[in-house]
Amino acid sequence: MPGVRCMQSGSSRQRSELMDSAQNTASGFQNLPEDEIERLVKGLDSLVEGDLAVPMLVACGERAVAPLRRFLLHGRPSVIFAGRQRAI
Repeated sequence: MPGVRCMQSGSSRQRSELMDSAQNTASGFQNLPEDEIERLVKGLDSLVEGDLAVPMLVACGERAVAPLRRFLLHGRPSVIFAGRQRAI
């Protein structure tokens, strides 16, 4: 079916464009200063900004692991579990 093949190639192209965009975005966050990463981790507790911090921390890669570990293991207790859930 020619129509299906066309849809698949378009879908593949869109996927490729999204991956390129994600890689470009990720490279911008890999060089964030440590204090900015800490600010993003603290933002996980925010009901407003928390969801925005997650993809940024993922883009930081391994540099975000230590601050996230401190947040999970040594962070202050909270009745709002969303921040810890986002960190995982």
